[in-house]
This record gives sequence, structure tokens and C-alpha cells, in this order.
Amino acid sequence: MSNTDILIWNTAVVVGFMTGDRRIAVPTDARVLNWGAARAGFREMGLPDLAEFVRLFVLELAYRADLDGRDGEANSASLLRIAELKKRFQAVEAEVDFPLELSRMIERRRGT
Repeated sequence: MSNTDILIWNTAVVVGFMTGDRRIAVPTDARVLNWGAARAGFREMGLPDLAEFVRLFVLELAYRADLDGRDGEANSASLLRIAELKKRFQAVEAEVDFPLELSRMIERRRGT
């Protein structure tokens, strides 16, 4: 994949995962392969709050990877942080037409 494809794909996968919007054409089992590219995609779309969301989400995933599964209190706190992040993403979602913004990014990136 080209750098442009990596940026577009990873941003679209995050949007698809967080919104469930079926207009975002990514397979249901798609995975983010490059979180940095997703951050860059949101910055390019003029959505710095979502770029920060990606950074915080990755930090939380890293924390969860090292979490002792028997620590119920830490697990609950982590899940609450993830829920809060998702809530913040959804607040932006209410104001942004993601399919339109992704198509604009594709047009800019591909020069079409």
C-alpha cells in the first residue's frame, strides 16, 4: 500500500469501528494497521480532537495489554476511560459527515 492508501485505510477503519456507519466501506473484520496514520488522517481532515482521541485510545489499549486480568478495579476503570473516549468521539460524530470528509481526503490525496 502507498502512504496515501495507508492513511486513508486506517482513518476509515477507525471511523467505521467507532461509528458503525455502513457508508464507510470497510470490512467488518478490518483492523487498524497503523494508528499513527489514523491520527494523521484526522489531523488532515481538520479534526485534531479525533487525532487526540486516537492517541489516548492507543495508550488505553497498551495499558489494557499489560493489565492483570484479575484486577477488577483497574479493568473497570479502564473500561470507563474507553467509554468516555467513545462518548467524546460520538460528540464530534454528531457534527461531522464522515463519509463526506473521507471522500474529500481521498480526492485531495489522489488528486482527483
